[in-house]
Amino acid sequence: MSSVSWLTSPECSTSVIQSSDGVSAAIQWLGFIFLSPCPQRLLVSAIDVLFLLTLFVFSIRKLYSRFFPKSTPNSSINKPLLEINKSHFRATTWFNLSLVLTFLLATCYTVLCILAFIQGTESPWQLTEALFWLVQAITHVAILILIAHEKKFEAVTHPMSLRIYWVANFVLVSLLTASGVTHFITVGGNFDSVMKTDDIVFFVVLPTSAFLFVVAVQGSSGIVVREPEIDTNSRPQVNGTSLINPNVSGYATASWFSKVTWHWMSPLLSKGYKSTLKVDDVPSLSPDHRAEIMAEDFETNWPKPEENSKNPLRTTLLHCFWKQIVFTGFLAIVQLSVMYVGPVLIDEFVNFTSGKGSSPYEGYYLVLILLVAKIVEVLSSHHFKFHSQKLGMLIRCTVITALYKKGLRLSCSSRQAHGVGQIVNYMAVDAQQLSDLMVQLHSL
Repeated sequence: MSSVSWLTSPECSTSVIQSSDGVSAAIQWLGFIFLSPCPQRLLVSAIDVLFLLTLFVFSIRKLYSRFFPKSTPNSSINKPLLEINKSHFRATTWFNLSLVLTFLLATCYTVLCILAFIQGTESPWQLTEALFWLVQAITHVAILILIAHEKKFEAVTHPMSLRIYWVANFVLVSLLTASGVTHFITVGGNFDSVMKTDDIVFFVVLPTSAFLFVVAVQGSSGIVVREPEIDTNSRPQVNGTSLINPNVSGYATASWFSKVTWHWMSPLLSKGYKSTLKVDDVPSLSPDHRAEIMAEDFETNWPKPEENSKNPLRTTLLHCFWKQIVFTGFLAIVQLSVMYVGPVLIDEFVNFTSGKGSSPYEGYYLVLILLVAKIVEVLSSHHFKFHSQKLGMLIRCTVITALYKKGLRLSCSSRQAHGVGQIVNYMAVDAQQLSDLMVQLHSL
């Protein structure tokens, strides 16, 4: 076996090292550990597992301290992983970029994990490859959840364990990328196609890992916290209003998990199950969804006279609600995509039940993929309807408020061209048609 054969060998056995000289053997040992595909994946997986164990141990300690509190309130175990600030805060582009890149990594690794298990795990290398992507997917999903909770807890810095992991992960990804470059230089394209795919993946992942490395070095999460300013004329903030009005909708302060599962509605549903709801029991709107805030944003985004907009209402509504429109469109695409997973897997199920499966565990993989697809389909479907109806109500509320304020400023000559009946028709019929349009818009 040549001295560089272990560069593309999927074997984890040390039999590929043949040199008997001490220095040469040590060099080959280091090269085998850091450049051979199998030890590389075991090393990266070990770092991921260590990070997951750290999070798991911390979670267990926190649960234990919650159920069995001690008499020392200043103990380190009582300090949260993410510090909670009661001041106002805002998430900057730095935080959003970290969250989006982590989401992309988690999605990429999840897809690679599913593909690896579908291709089979008969050989030791296939099993190693599938488990490697599985650990990567689980780790980055855990990181995604952790970063999402930083916004809820208003953490201005990332946890030290996460920063250490990002630094170690960047070093290992750089090592995997260098190994991929070595593959192409030494053996060209004459090696396993799966390894080629992995090398391409690491080339793509390296810039993202480099950015997260910079985030880890700086430590800032991208959440800017400021002290609340006392100003009676300022627009209400979510945190400020929720403290003044405890009966505000739980949607205003709910975490992303609570919004995904609609857990924020549980207190109201539980109260309605036990007794008849009264008017005072129904919570008020989230501050960001109130009519005065919507009207203020509408006036701010109204085109200037010099812009000569041909349809200022459409332009203003797009400026105000383009994020919600894009998000509902994304949910519609996800719902439509996962609907085809079941029909696509029919042939695979038939082949497996007829004994043509490539692995005895293939049935579990197929059922798991179908289960995940159906869960995603149900969540995306219900959230699409919920957010589309919410967007329609926000647009209706904004248009009605703008029409009412405009009607108060009409001159006598303008009132002759636009009577009360016509204005009421605008507010009752046309605004409702815009609201209904949001539910059917993405069907196009």
